[in-house]
Amino acid sequence: MMNISDTPFPHIIIDDYFSDEELELIMREFNFLLPKFGDPSSYGGAENDDGTYLSDSTGLSLDDVYNNRNVSDILSISSKRLFTLPFWESIAKDHEFWEQVLRSDSDHTKIRKYAPGEDYLSHQDCWVNVLVSWTLQEDTGGGGDLYFEQHDLYIKSKTNRCVMFPGWVKHMVTPVVETDRFALTKFVHCATKMTGTGD
Repeated sequence: MMNISDTPFPHIIIDDYFSDEELELIMREFNFLLPKFGDPSSYGGAENDDGTYLSDSTGLSLDDVYNNRNVSDILSISSKRLFTLPFWESIAKDHEFWEQVLRSDSDHTKIRKYAPGEDYLSHQDCWVNVLVSWTLQEDTGGGGDLYFEQHDLYIKSKTNRCVMFPGWVKHMVTPVVETDRFALTKFVHCATKMTGTGD
């Protein structure tokens, strides 16, 4: 099921995003890498003005782990599913903001584990055209929801749910309750400066 909305800001919610087979491969790699997860300083977590980190969650920046993306099921499956040109061309016809994906030329991928009590305080990723967040595992307990405080909008954490939104919209992850929350995030952006005047 997919829901596309332009209010209060452009966002897309897709449930049951990955197939069962894809999800199994992703979680196999996730669990293999889990012992290697580090604190926010190791994966480039967002910081306060005083240099303290906005989350205690552990994680990995996959682009720092793999020289060859094809070695990683997480990177290859998520990129193959996400960057499907006809899908984005179709959406951009009626929802102009999503042309940002078509104009982007780079992405960066992180995986995280939120233990009970951990959250991610409100922040912006202003360098990101589109932020794509998947919840990979959420058994029971609740919490770990996306919250957009300036709009008082909650998007519930749900297994195999994908949420896409502009990185410049302030967002946070609410405290996780009882069970771990596993998350996969792609930061879609322009790595090269666009040139020319459109002619």
